[in-house]
Amino acid sequence: MTLTRDSGIRLLTGLGIAVLPTYARAVAPASVLVRPLTEPSISRDIVMIRLGGRAASPALSAFEGLLRRFVRQLAPSEAG
Repeated sequence: MTLTRDSGIRLLTGLGIAVLPTYARAVAPASVLVRPLTEPSISRDIVMIRLGGRAASPALSAFEGLLRRFVRQLAPSEAG
């Protein structure tokens, strides 16, 4: 089962509680109380994908470098 932000909001309406990614706050109605979950720490792996078989454009190379630096700042011990 895939739980999207919108289906999570609908689940919240039916059950009274849902665990959703932080970005779900952007579409939550004003009547919904949002509380961050800080324990236990929750993380997810992310990847950057692009088409193979051709050289990266200068813009893509710059973006990739920027993204890698940003990720290292967020999680210095985990960034590759």
